[in-house]
Amino acid sequence: MISTTGIVINSIKYSESSLIVKIYTLEHGMLSFIAKGIRRAKSKKSPAFFFPFSILEINYNHQSKRELQTLGDVRFEHPVMEILSDMNKTSIALFLCEILSICLYEQNHDPKLFSFIKNSIIKLNETPEKYANFHLAFLLKLSLFLGFYPNYNLSKNTPYFNIEEGCFQAQFEKSPIILNQEESQLLASLLHAMENKQHLPLVKSQRNQLLNIILDFYRQHIPNFKELKTLGVFKALQ
Repeated sequence: MISTTGIVINSIKYSESSLIVKIYTLEHGMLSFIAKGIRRAKSKKSPAFFFPFSILEINYNHQSKRELQTLGDVRFEHPVMEILSDMNKTSIALFLCEILSICLYEQNHDPKLFSFIKNSIIKLNETPEKYANFHLAFLLKLSLFLGFYPNYNLSKNTPYFNIEEGCFQAQFEKSPIILNQEESQLLASLLHAMENKQHLPLVKSQRNQLLNIILDFYRQHIPNFKELKTLGVFKALQ
């Protein structure tokens, strides 16, 4: 029996009484579990355990040849009540979990990545204000673990960011992968603020512009990066 920490990514209904839950675990990376009978009125487990970004202590018998693991005991390791009760934080959790479900492959065991995600969730839960840029910083930091963090080499001689190459370059070309000078400067401002652990004041239009840039960046570097179902609602709420 394995006992480990897991971060809920998503859940879907399975039969009349069960759920299939995707959980990123410290021990085995991304796993899919069946939570049998959890939707029954007399179930000892609550569906509330399986909201995206929930941090759980879980037990299971790991069987590497099975696509679905059977979930045993479950409890909250670190309750995230602020994320559950704050509509804006809830929308952040749903949006980022959809991206994580695309980027994190099955059995992708990475303790440093796990710690980053877990600590980020706790920070979001405990931060009362100035978290409007959280998703932008999270996605850029995540790209470091995924192997394509942007090179912050902005200078007077290299003012244009190349999404495909992941760096700033000298010449501007009319291409979807080359940002204009305004867009490049906006991205550079965010990278600079992150490196210096500063808050970058942004209006909503700038945040959405940066989000579009970062998502284009992900599309260039993550194979089969599909359209995001949560994106429209997320932008409307932020």
